[in-house]
Amino acid sequence: MCTRRKKLGSAVVCGQLYAVGGSDSSCLSSAEKYNPVANEWTAVADMNNTREGMALVVAEEQLYAVGGNHDGTFQETVEIFDFETNQWRHHSCMNVRRFLPGVAVIQMP
Repeated sequence: MCTRRKKLGSAVVCGQLYAVGGSDSSCLSSAEKYNPVANEWTAVADMNNTREGMALVVAEEQLYAVGGNHDGTFQETVEIFDFETNQWRHHSCMNVRRFLPGVAVIQMP
């Protein structure tokens, strides 16, 4: 990784590993992806907010950063990363603030 981070979110999309947010000595908004074929890390757009301890999940060809901690406050916010535009945008908030949430995607028949 280009940036040292702990309590990050990670997910694999199209064979590339995304490492998002987390913390070093403070919360991070930065994100990067790893291409194992090229053995190369590349920066992608920063999230709108710094956050650590969030969940990262892929659904409907988008990457969701869910909850976490931002400057000592648990978050109810959700951000979505659009792979085509390399941009994060805010999504509707959860009803409850969550730190270290668990998320899953279920494909219905």
